[in-house]
Amino acid sequence: MKHFVFALTLLFSCIMSFAQGNKTCLSSLSGQILDEHDKTALEFASIIIVEINAGVTSDINGNYTINNLCDGIYTVKISHVGCEPVEKKVKISGKTIINFYTEHHAELLKTIAIVGEKQKEQTTQTQNTVTEEKFNQAKGQSLGDALKSITGVNTLSTGSSISKPIIHGMQSNRILILNNG
Repeated sequence: MKHFVFALTLLFSCIMSFAQGNKTCLSSLSGQILDEHDKTALEFASIIIVEINAGVTSDINGNYTINNLCDGIYTVKISHVGCEPVEKKVKISGKTIINFYTEHHAELLKTIAIVGEKQKEQTTQTQNTVTEEKFNQAKGQSLGDALKSITGVNTLSTGSSISKPIIHGMQSNRILILNNG
């Protein structure tokens, strides 16, 4: 008889734990994540129920829904980029609707200046530059006459005011002339 009572008690406790373990949780938590100051919706906020490690992300309108929850008290943690995280105890019973308000901070960046220098091109050709001072000294002269001071430059004069530069024996369209860069 003693064994029968023990077996019956064991069977009853197994049935109770099985019934409790398989209960369906049909409650839900939904609402909106809003800015505390201007009440605008915060999209892509993270909503996590700490005790069951379940969560969702708010949509473009700040709405969220977490389904299949059991009734009870849970810790809900909300985080969003630029906001202080919010952690709140919430009692869930049936279809629970709660809006959360987070303090959103606009992070201001200081001025950033990007400074760079163009790398000098490496070339096998000789390059010379006429300084502004030398160019000012040659004002009123033709380009060919102004460039005579550079080594390897000669001029071909075809009239009183016409002279063409000859650079290392090359002239006309074989010479590249850059003006203002």
